[in-house]
Amino acid sequence: NSEERWAAEEELKLYDETISNQALPSQQLGDVKKQDLPGLEALSNPGKKEGQVIMVRNNNLVEAHQWDSSSQSWQKIGEVVDAVGSGRKQLFDGKEYDYVFDVDIKDGAPPLKLPYNANENPYQAAHRFLTRNDLPMSYIDEVAQFIDKNTAPVRLGTSNEQYVDPFTGASRYIPRGNTGGTGFTAPTTYDSGPVGSSNVDPFTGSARGSGKAKVLPVLSPLPFKQANVAAMEKKIQELNETTKTTDASAALQPEEGALFTEIFGAISTNNTSSLSAQHITTIATVIQRWPTTQVFPVIDLLRIVLGSNPAAFKGVKDKEALIATLFRAAERDQPWDNPLSKTRETNLLLVTRSIANMFQAQSGLVPASWTSTVFAELSAIPSTVWTKNTLLALSTLLLNYSCVIHRSQTAAQDQDKHLGLIETALGNANSDQETLYRGLVAFGNVICSVAKPKLGKATAGWLRLTSATAKKSGEKRTQDLVDEVQSLIL
Repeated sequence: NSEERWAAEEELKLYDETISNQALPSQQLGDVKKQDLPGLEALSNPGKKEGQVIMVRNNNLVEAHQWDSSSQSWQKIGEVVDAVGSGRKQLFDGKEYDYVFDVDIKDGAPPLKLPYNANENPYQAAHRFLTRNDLPMSYIDEVAQFIDKNTAPVRLGTSNEQYVDPFTGASRYIPRGNTGGTGFTAPTTYDSGPVGSSNVDPFTGSARGSGKAKVLPVLSPLPFKQANVAAMEKKIQELNETTKTTDASAALQPEEGALFTEIFGAISTNNTSSLSAQHITTIATVIQRWPTTQVFPVIDLLRIVLGSNPAAFKGVKDKEALIATLFRAAERDQPWDNPLSKTRETNLLLVTRSIANMFQAQSGLVPASWTSTVFAELSAIPSTVWTKNTLLALSTLLLNYSCVIHRSQTAAQDQDKHLGLIETALGNANSDQETLYRGLVAFGNVICSVAKPKLGKATAGWLRLTSATAKKSGEKRTQDLVDEVQSLIL
């Protein structure tokens, strides 16, 4: 029942759908050895908090289990495969490495080797891994964060540092499908550099040419496309059965159930071109009808449809109604208390990710009246309620919008609110390095766009904010981007 996963409290605080066939490293995690782990009897003891992860021995296997407070039970989230710990070397391709991780990216396929030495930059190792295996460079931040997390010592049962597969995402609410359909079949790379140029890596700041790398403009959006399709489908079915007993009128109607089956079939078989506006409006109808406490997997299904076939969204006639439905699911009419409830934070996260997926080249012309509604609704949310994970979703939304309106003559329509939200992302204490970087790219795209804003007296404020962003991030790629951005506004 991995679809019932709730993420670690410091991460998403709700519904972590890491799947039970996820591959994790065996024998040694940090300095913890396999023979030191408890047996299955440890699962008879209740967890100490929501999302707690423990490792247990099951005969010759090592399993990872996560505590689910809602069911008061341990849920299996993975089996462990081989990796090398900090105390020994392993050969890979004729070279010695401190770590060689096995990464499963598709069921039924052999794991890919991810080598890493402790003295190298995780982004360099991530870049090498993706290039070697012909994987989309849009995953470079996740692979680098995966390396960073899993090369530090782990104290099982007490530490929040858990082994995370970058493609299943235990540290993020990114369900992964049990087929390759939504992962790598139609990769969207994070391109950068001037139009027509691909010599710049925006994550490392390196360039294949000579001279200092130029990142801007970035014109390829970053849709949230990963999904655990089987888990999502099962969760929706379970919640629908519950709804039948509590409010039969809210449950899926036969024709809706048939369309949901079509959606899951299309995603699972990588036939997303068959998805249409009708599928989107049907999902929206269910979102509108279901209670906010159980609507999260339906919102997430909308995210996947929007991300995998943006042309389907283009065909939606009443986009304003769709946006209104999403923000109602985030309880827009209720006070934005800080901190948000787990349910509301999760719904806000998934709503923001869904809207981020609406901003793709094939999604239709923007700006439009519905985009103005989006930015008005987002701007009404107090900056204090944005958490680390919702901020990353927001920053990605702002980045994606900046990509698709770059050449628009009417981009000034939502520009003030767009810039205001970028300022929120960059200035928020909860923003991590990736949120800051994507927010900076969004700002850079705006100031070098066709509708370049006249900052006037605000220039000094943006200079201070971007400089503070570079200092807070501490990454060279961010400092280089800040230098480029500031050269454009001076």
